Amino acid sequence: MLRWLRSLERKIEARLEGTGHNELHALEAARIASGLLIDSCVSPHRGLTVAPNKFFVPFKSLRHVPDGFEDEAVLLLAEEVKQRGYRLLAPLSVCAVGPELNLSGIAAEWCDSKGRVAMGYIEGIDGPAKDGLWSIAEGGSVVGRGSEADVRLIDPEVSRRHLAVEAVAPEQFQIEDLGSHNGTRVGKSLILQPTLVKAGTKLSIGASVLRLWALPWAEEQS
Repeated sequence: MLRWLRSLERKIEARLEGTGHNELHALEAARIASGLLIDSCVSPHRGLTVAPNKFFVPFKSLRHVPDGFEDEAVLLLAEEVKQRGYRLLAPLSVCAVGPELNLSGIAAEWCDSKGRVAMGYIEGIDGPAKDGLWSIAEGGSVVGRGSEADVRLIDPEVSRRHLAVEAVAPEQFQIEDLGSHNGTRVGKSLILQPTLVKAGTKLSIGASVLRLWALPWAEEQS
């Protein structure tokens, strides 16, 4: 990790060398790198590592933020994420912030495509949803086939609004079938009322098999 961190520092410095952006120093680069890799990525099982996708980088003053800093940081982080085979819940973003947020260092979050904080995520492990990855937003997410669903599955056997999922405690979710045509199953059991399940639980909806995973953010907020 430290070797990669120093490599990222050198890449950022090299890209900005000679551009007059002397305000950017190794500390900012190190903050971004450490926010991505050190105590951030989650690996619920071998072969899947999910990195946070939204970063807040503190500066003493926004006047000290070099032009193009955020875009350059996103490009470099995206390159490293791709090389390492990490997965993201939504596109990367880096936001330079001033002292008003009282950040002592980089702040990293997992967010969905709408910018909502993710409390967990859904992994597609079989059927039409296989290899998919979707966030479970704070306050819950609706899974379904319709355009109004937060997690949209391209599965003709899934109802438009099929299932609601919400993180209610560290490593724990509440799931509720929303009156779907084909039902929701945990194992072979059909879910008939709101039900608590643990992280790692497999769900069957339509022709798809999904698995629920928690994120560290949820644990820190409990």
